[in-house]
Amino acid sequence: MIFLLFHSCDSPQDNISHEKVIQDSLYWMTYEREMEAYFDSLIVDRINKKTKIELINDIKGHHISSAYVRIEGSLSDQYLSYEALLKISSKEDLFEMVNTTNPSLRYYGFLGIFNQEREYTLKTLKQLIGDTTKITTQFGCVFDKMTLADLCVNFLLETESLSKEEKSKLDRMVLASPVNLRYKKQLKSKQ
Repeated sequence: MIFLLFHSCDSPQDNISHEKVIQDSLYWMTYEREMEAYFDSLIVDRINKKTKIELINDIKGHHISSAYVRIEGSLSDQYLSYEALLKISSKEDLFEMVNTTNPSLRYYGFLGIFNQEREYTLKTLKQLIGDTTKITTQFGCVFDKMTLADLCVNFLLETESLSKEEKSKLDRMVLASPVNLRYKKQLKSKQ
C-alpha cells in the first residue's frame, strides 16, 4: 500500500520534527519510483502487444493528451502509445512523424525529437512554426484548442530547459513567423 503524505515545512508552530519531514519525503520518493516503474511496465506491455502501425493508429487525429487525463488522473491511452512508439523509434522514424499528414503524430514526433535528439529541436520547430492545424489538448482536466505551432512553442517554453541562446533563437523564430502565434503577442507586448 502506498501512502501520499504532504506536509508544509513553513510553519514552526506545527511541532513536526525534522525526522518526520524526512520520513514523509522518503514516502514520496518511494511513491514516485513505484509509479515510474509501473508506467514503464505499461509501456513494455504496450510494445509487446501492439505493432508499430497499431501504436501510430492510437495517435491519429487532431487531439493531444498528457500522460494523465481527467480529474481522477486516468492514464491516457494515446500518451501511453506515444511513449511506447518513442521507445521503438529511430531518429529517422521521428523525423518521418514530423513530416506526416497526421497532426497529432507531427506533435508527438516533435516531442520525441526533443526527448531523444535534442540538438534538432529548434530546426524541427522551424519546420512546424507555420503549422496552423488546429489541435485540441487535454492536460489533466484542462482542455484547450490551439495551432500545432502554438503547441510546440508552448511546450518548449514550459520545459524551461532552453539555454539563453536557444531562447533567443526561439524568440526570433516566433517573431519572424507569418503565423499569429500566442507567444508572438507576448513578445510584441514587451517591445
